[in-house]
Amino acid sequence: MSKNQRNLITKYPFNRQFFSMADLIVILTFLTIIAAFIIPTVIKYQENAKDTQCKANLKSMHSWLITYSQGNDGHFMAFEEGWTTLLSVYSGAAVNRSIAPQGKFSCPSQGKIARLPDFVTSQNQLFNGSHYGINQHLASGYLDENNLPSAFWSKAKLNDFRNPQLKAFFGDASGGNYFKNTQQDTTIAGISEDGFDFSDAWNAEPVVPFPSFRHKNQYANFAMGDGSVRSKNYFPRLMLGKNSRGYKFWHGEHAYLGSGDLPKENPKPKPSNESPNEN
Repeated sequence: MSKNQRNLITKYPFNRQFFSMADLIVILTFLTIIAAFIIPTVIKYQENAKDTQCKANLKSMHSWLITYSQGNDGHFMAFEEGWTTLLSVYSGAAVNRSIAPQGKFSCPSQGKIARLPDFVTSQNQLFNGSHYGINQHLASGYLDENNLPSAFWSKAKLNDFRNPQLKAFFGDASGGNYFKNTQQDTTIAGISEDGFDFSDAWNAEPVVPFPSFRHKNQYANFAMGDGSVRSKNYFPRLMLGKNSRGYKFWHGEHAYLGSGDLPKENPKPKPSNESPNEN
């Protein structure tokens, strides 16, 4: 053994302990405190980034819809025609409705669907082309028993809106559409099956077309008629005519039943146990 080797062994003995247990506890405590500050900040930053991207997506859809309408005598398309495919022309990328939504049609905050019907083989079938839904009350080709536009579903016209800033054009969707057709595009809507008792629609399959509160703090984003995007933690659930709740938020203000005022039948009395947030 050389002299240098003996000096190294003497200077750095193998049995020397560089860190005591107390040292390790102090270091771990320090790292835990740092992580406690950093991790929530990172999570908040990620959530804010997702929310910003979601709102940008909705703004783009609003812009595309306006462009489409201006080229079609001011009218919206019917969602049954495939609104995602029609608007994808302006996005620069084709929509593949057989896979999960992509690009501007994909919400970064969308998680897994809580329940999946047996007859739906893929979660993506609940989101045909988009994690967002177009307001089905403004964009439908449905005809009533008299072969006329329905009181609740028809193609709206841009010039009909008196207060576009109050109208929801698009929003975070739960999947599906009011007519429960898994082959048709995703929509949002605010009316239950019988039009009066909202509870009947909660258990409908596939997922009914209500807005999805999928963002942090349980809110949904909506693209309004004036191009703004609003975050809301509630929405009007029923829409039964000009004097009913939800008309300003959901309805296209198109004329129906000859006058555009009220449905043929008067709505049932409002249940007494409804939440005040439903107004």
